[in-house]
Amino acid sequence: MSGPLAPWLAELERWLARAAQTLVPAAAARARLEADLERLRAREHQLEAPLVLVLTGGTGAGKSTLLNALAGAAICRTGVVRPTTRELTTYHHLEDRLTLPPELQRLGRLVEHDRAALRHKAVVDAPDLDSMELDNRARLAQALAVADVVAVVASPEKYADRELFELLARYRGERAFVFVLNRLDLGIPPEVVEDFRRELEAAGFSRPRLFCLSALAAARATSGEEPDAGPRGEFPQLQAFLERELTRTRIRRIKRANLLQLAAALLARAAGLLPAELAGRLARLQPAAAAVAHAAGAQLGERLARAVRADAELRHELATAHAVCVGGPVGFWQALLWGVRGLVAPAGRRASAAGFGSAAGGARAAGASSAALAGDWEGAREAEAQALVLASARIAALARDEGLLLEPAARLEPEQAHALVREQELRAERACAAAVQAARARPDALAGTLANLPPLAIAGYALWRWLEAALGGAALPPAWFGGTLLLALLAMALAGRALDAVAHRRAARAVEQLASGSASAAAAAVVDRLGAPLEHTAAQARELERGLERLRSELLQLERAAEPEPLLSCPVAALASRTG
Repeated sequence: MSGPLAPWLAELERWLARAAQTLVPAAAARARLEADLERLRAREHQLEAPLVLVLTGGTGAGKSTLLNALAGAAICRTGVVRPTTRELTTYHHLEDRLTLPPELQRLGRLVEHDRAALRHKAVVDAPDLDSMELDNRARLAQALAVADVVAVVASPEKYADRELFELLARYRGERAFVFVLNRLDLGIPPEVVEDFRRELEAAGFSRPRLFCLSALAAARATSGEEPDAGPRGEFPQLQAFLERELTRTRIRRIKRANLLQLAAALLARAAGLLPAELAGRLARLQPAAAAVAHAAGAQLGERLARAVRADAELRHELATAHAVCVGGPVGFWQALLWGVRGLVAPAGRRASAAGFGSAAGGARAAGASSAALAGDWEGAREAEAQALVLASARIAALARDEGLLLEPAARLEPEQAHALVREQELRAERACAAAVQAARARPDALAGTLANLPPLAIAGYALWRWLEAALGGAALPPAWFGGTLLLALLAMALAGRALDAVAHRRAARAVEQLASGSASAAAAAVVDRLGAPLEHTAAQARELERGLERLRSELLQLERAAEPEPLLSCPVAALASRTG
């Protein structure tokens, strides 16, 4: 059967899993927090289990004597040798044995009884809180881990001990507490009682439940050893509190309230995992990471831009496409002329226009035009891939410095960096090839008209003169025809030269645009690849912050729906406020 906190705990578990992937402190504390969560679930399943009242206090405070008094028999050893209590002794109803917390069943001695008034209540005598023995301290911690109510037994001589208030500070917000000031048979001055009460209030216990009594006198009286052993003080009130005030309904209320307190304490610890001033950290981190990514992208983009500018064949094919983009006689002239030029061009320049990205094509292009690119093309690619890996690691380090953890899968590995570099080379190659195809497929009608007009005008004039002479019965001399042809060829040559000049200027502009575009595209791709994990992590951190607010709000609603418990010194609202 799921308890009242089951949905909330499931949401908290999901929050912790996301936090462990996003926050550096959460990754380090994940195992401990998950163990705390499991203990909280176990406590939720024990809402119907017996109430566990743990007696604790300093050495010689009288815990064992008090348990003997409550039991009405000498079930615990007492004496002057300290510490007397070296094991857990649990005093419980015989019907409750199977429902006791497993820790109590494993770690200590069980003493059964059949007193109906103490049914569903287990009283535990735990080792001294100031014990120097590590085993005793461990047993005490295990007892307190399953306690519903902690009864702190103090003496007039040691009620202000540091160890006592350290324990109170640690568990104040997670357990219900009552207090016993023992040794009334030896006399307790009223000012000591009031001073103890003031110390407890200063420690955060508003109106602490304090019983002033003599455990020794009560033990002797209840066992029948000495019915008139002396004043028992408020022992009957403590007995009534345990036997009559702690009803089955109130036990469940205390357990539920403790559960809410434990949940609030766990939520407060979870809130401590979020970096302080998250918005400010992200405001510092994101520009710094962007600068690293831009620097890495600029390096790759600059090499691709140099490669495009150095590709002589690309420039030649663009110039050819622009130079022969006209029809008519000038177009035929240009096609013939540029065809001959292509046949006699150097082998390196006849390489594919998109070949700069390959090792061979790049080396040929570099050798043809740029001494700076004549080195090892693969070496340049390797250097850029390493630079991308280092940039990714640098961004991850910047995020870690701010308490954020990039997902391991988001880190750029060498193989991925090589693939990214090659992808940008291929993109630049495709852009260059597309530019050449576009130039070839786009004839320039205006340039064709202007270029063909002079030779066509000369040809038209020659045809008119020939017709005129033929109709008049005259014949034009061969020299006239030769001169006219030479004049037409000269006009076509001049038009071709003009077209060549325009073609070279257009090719130069196109190459520069391709170089700038390739550099910008490569830089943008690198920035996107290196920046995306950080953007994802930043979004996750903001969502964790919002999720924490939802968890706190839901827990406060659960508290408001529960009946208040006076024994609790620290309400859930106070604990939950620590997450703010």
